[in-house]
Amino acid sequence: MKLKKTLLASIFAAGLLGMSAASAGPSILFQFNPTGAGLGAGLINGGATIDEAPGNDLAVGGVNTGPGGPLLPVGSVIQNLYQANLTALLGSTSNILFSNGVGGNFFTFVAGFAETVIASSSGGGTLTEVFTVNPGGFFKICAQSALGNDLTGAGFACTGNGILSGHLLGGNSTQTAFLANPVALDQFNANDYPAITTLTSTGAANLTLQVDTVNAGYFPDLLVGGFITLSVTNSSLITPYNQVNPSGAFSANGIANGGTASNIGTVNGLTGPNFQFQADANSSFQRVPEPGTLTLLGLAVAGMGGFLRKRRKA
Repeated sequence: MKLKKTLLASIFAAGLLGMSAASAGPSILFQFNPTGAGLGAGLINGGATIDEAPGNDLAVGGVNTGPGGPLLPVGSVIQNLYQANLTALLGSTSNILFSNGVGGNFFTFVAGFAETVIASSSGGGTLTEVFTVNPGGFFKICAQSALGNDLTGAGFACTGNGILSGHLLGGNSTQTAFLANPVALDQFNANDYPAITTLTSTGAANLTLQVDTVNAGYFPDLLVGGFITLSVTNSSLITPYNQVNPSGAFSANGIANGGTASNIGTVNGLTGPNFQFQADANSSFQRVPEPGTLTLLGLAVAGMGGFLRKRRKA
């Protein structure tokens, strides 16, 4: 039996959305058609949660390899690259409405965004860094013919097969890494990286995006211009990997697959220059007062930006 521990912090960026969390309406059910036929055959009504499979996040430049390393100095800018497969579309009672791959329809998630270090500290065997998320970047949901390959990093990006895309408006995040006793990076099934260990780490983030494009064939009732709020809270380990294979490569732009190698050194989080994390997410839509605007809550883009939840097998 799998136990899921999920903490949803429905936090809105008031300066960006022009409202407080209390002013948002209740969560809504949405439509999804995995065939791309819109309101035609295959339409699923009553979607409540998009459950992403555990995936990968790479903090490019996330480790200081110069003097004073591995702590990043204030003002440092890093790039986060994220990728994951869909697990399932869930209904209001967590019933499965669609499982990834049914009918030959597969979906992936890919994102990239920059963060600037605004505070950093060390002590007691820990490194803690606070970031502000820079405007720009990208977020895409892609229709695929097969699962993305977590180990190689291929098959997550999309060109001509994107079903939703957006860009970041801003946000903030924190990250804490523990220096003592590095452990094996890959603890998911067979160890595909026997020569690489990792620091353990935890993180949290709140990010706000705006929807740029929506394919109505897949999301008939979503509108371009809506906001996506990513509220992330995590109190469990996000390294080492124990739910998915660490990826060897990442998409730098959401279009080309696997062009950026993980490049984490022999001790992930310490030798760098990059820092790689296991990521897990789920998402639900919520109405907001502005006409035609939808807010997506709880979508965890992880890494130096943090994660939402940890799954464990009992």
